This record gives sequence, C-alpha cells and structure tokens, in this order.
Amino acid sequence: MRRTLDQRALQKRHKRIQILKKDTLRYYRAGADDEITLNENRTAFRRLKLLPRLLRDVSKRDLSTTILGDRIDFPVCIAPCAYQRMACGHGELDTVKAVEKIKTCMVLSTLSTFPLEDVSRSSPDALKWFQLYVWRYRDITVEMIRRAEQDGFKALVITVDLPCPGKRRGDAMACGNSVPPGVRLVHIPDKYKSTPSKIKAEYGGVGGVLDPSLKWDIIKWMRKITKLPIVLKGILSPEDALLAVKHKVDGIIVSNHGGRQLDTVPATAVQRSAISTLRVYAMNTASQNCDNVK
Repeated sequence: MRRTLDQRALQKRHKRIQILKKDTLRYYRAGADDEITLNENRTAFRRLKLLPRLLRDVSKRDLSTTILGDRIDFPVCIAPCAYQRMACGHGELDTVKAVEKIKTCMVLSTLSTFPLEDVSRSSPDALKWFQLYVWRYRDITVEMIRRAEQDGFKALVITVDLPCPGKRRGDAMACGNSVPPGVRLVHIPDKYKSTPSKIKAEYGGVGGVLDPSLKWDIIKWMRKITKLPIVLKGILSPEDALLAVKHKVDGIIVSNHGGRQLDTVPATAVQRSAISTLRVYAMNTASQNCDNVK
C-alpha cells in the first residue's frame, strides 16, 4: 500500500513538472555545484522521525500562530522565489491570492516579476513581508524599503547568504540562456541589469549589483532607514544566530538558500534544531505534509 501511495504522489508531481518548460524547470530545480546540500535537504527530513502522543482530544485543531505579532491561520509561509511568471502568467499575483485565502504570510522576492505595488493591491488583506538584497548602490536599497513601507509590507527579510551568486551549473539561465519573453525583474533599474555575457559569467546575472562587503554594521544602517522589523535570512551557524541577537534583529530564517548557494553546507532541518535564540523560522524544501510538522 505504501509503495502505491508513493507512486501516485510521484505521478502527480511528474504531471505538474511536465507543465513547465524545460529551461524553466532547470532553473527551479538546480542546486549549487554537485547539489550535495540540495539532496541533503530532502534526505534530512527522512531521518527525522515523528513520535506522537496518543489519547489526546484532536477533534478540534487550531494551527494558528503569530509571526512578529501578526496572526496567521496556517503555520507554513511562502518563501521568496524569483521569476514566478516563468511558472504561470500571473506569477506572484496568483501566489499572494492563495496566501490571502489560507491566511498565512508571503515573502515577496526582490527578484519579482510584478512590482510590489501590484502584489499589494492584488491582495490587500494578505500578510506580506519583503525580501531585500542590499545592493552596491544604496539608492536602490533605500528606494525599495520606502516602497515596501508605503504598500503595507510588515517586515523586511534581508538575505545575507548571497555575497555573490552560487554556481548553479544545472540552471539554464546560469548557463547563458535568456529569460522568456515578457518576463523581467521589475525592481532592478535597467541601467543595472546584466548583459547576456554577465548572466553566464555570474551564474544568473545579479552579481554585479550585490554588495559583497556587507558586515554586521549594515543592521545599524538599516535601523536609521526604516522602523520595519528586520529578519535575517540565510543564518546557519549558532554563532551567527548569537550575533544576530547582539545586533537586535527581530528574527532569523535558518536557510541554506534551498541548496542553491554554497554546496556542502548542512541541511536546514539539521541546523534549525541547533539554533534556539530569538524568533527562529526555517526555510525548508519540504516535499510531504509530515515534513512541515517536523
């Protein structure tokens, strides 16, 4: 019976994958280098086991919780994901509508294919955080913060594990292929966008605007810019978690960038249990409902 259920799940997943174009699928599925961390993210969940307590009244179940003071009904949020229009025509607009319906939180990527204003207007009641890269050009960073503030985003999620793009060799765009027609990164000014040759050299083409010189003092600088809560995404070591506490960030997201950034780092499911400071969230590549429980 178990094998039959697994086969059915795999068949459904295969049908969904078949909908995507080949290059799009390669972009979404690719991990860094030999994809050791990418695969470990999945297998780490299999090693974790559930130990249920029995004879408890579960006739009424409440999955609601709060994140940074806001209530959500479903404790699984949507992590930032770039280029969503490659998956469907309405991209991030469809995602935020689903988030609004199930009453959870969406973290909108800086590398969105719809402006954050459009996403906000599309689902004004959805809880939304904004994922932010700190660019070499601080004027872009400040402008993005102001726009997020004005359109009701409740927190800033600062990605700190991407001083330069990871070597996603299986990514078709990283190998130099162009983005499909009509799909563009709307938050990056045209004068800073990469040429096709840079896209190939930089494994995706955003390396030219990323700031590799970031240090912990960036938190102090951002506090002068905004009053929004600041969450750091990409923390893996307990030592960095303690530094985050020292610098008074509002939360951290334990993440290895989905195995797409630095290969051979630990799986998120493993490192989450090693970090127990302040508000800790985890970005996981869960493939089954029970993975979310774990």
